[in-house]
Amino acid sequence: MGQCPQANGLHGAAARTMTPPARCRSPVVSPVKFFVSCAKGLEYLLADELLALGLPRATATIAGVNAEGELRDAQRVVLWSRLASRVLWPLAEFDCPDEVALYQGVLAMPWEQHLDAVAGRDNGV
Repeated sequence: MGQCPQANGLHGAAARTMTPPARCRSPVVSPVKFFVSCAKGLEYLLADELLALGLPRATATIAGVNAEGELRDAQRVVLWSRLASRVLWPLAEFDCPDEVALYQGVLAMPWEQHLDAVAGRDNGV
């Protein structure tokens, strides 16, 4: 016991009916920041739920929770959370006081790290 349900050979409905373990550790140990969205009014309940799922940090904000943890933590939220709508992984952070700063910030992002240069060409997309 004490492992992820999938590590015990359970998948699909059998894995979802088990009580989630406090920690399903990932070999990736570098922390990542992500935003977990939810319906307005559920932010503090979601933050408590994420902490109960074993995330090291979860701070309620408008319409969601800023969280930090391993990539495996984000995956666990997708699988086990009853309150979360989406788990969003930010690609960059920058100050954005106006539309010019937004445009410059997006333009400066290393898009080649996230998108293939020829994606969407000649493949029907």
